[in-house]
Amino acid sequence: MGLRERKREQTRTTVTKAAYRLFSEHGYDDTTVEMIAAEADVSPRTFYRYFESKDGVLAEGGYEVVDRALDRLGEDRGLRGLVAALTDAYDELVQENDFKELAALLRENPEVREHGPVWRRRWSDHLAAQLALDEGSSAPSREQRIDSTAAVHIVGVAVDEWLYGSHDASISEAAEGVLDHLRSSLSVDEQVPDRAS
Repeated sequence: MGLRERKREQTRTTVTKAAYRLFSEHGYDDTTVEMIAAEADVSPRTFYRYFESKDGVLAEGGYEVVDRALDRLGEDRGLRGLVAALTDAYDELVQENDFKELAALLRENPEVREHGPVWRRRWSDHLAAQLALDEGSSAPSREQRIDSTAAVHIVGVAVDEWLYGSHDASISEAAEGVLDHLRSSLSVDEQVPDRAS
């Protein structure tokens, strides 16, 4: 990574951390882009070079999870491998203060959680696109799109359980529970009747 890219990443991180601090101190609704920019010591114009809105700052954590997961993805690049890599990345982030601040913010602000489906769509698109690029393709395959979408949503359910539960289990363990349920629900115990009959 060159100097310019490193500086851009540093600025993005600074703005994100500043936003989390202000969201925690003042609440999501009462925090403005101008406040975030001032806290990060950048101009509002610079803020908008990185994020389309303050909502975009909250979605940033998911992109970081996806990128960390891609770094640790092994040979299994299907659904199970993606879920394992994503949950490992989340379990790692849980130990960091920024994620704890974000988790508290999500628990305490229902209006923030309402953006979750949009974020998950963006994260799964990002994941699928990166998987395709890794294989030298400009567009993800049908299988990559399915696996990425399923993995992000499975892990999303596990993260919700962790956020609003007792935290006794890790996100990885919660995701295993989700996968077990899906396996059980999708198993065919009875013969499917022929539509033509």
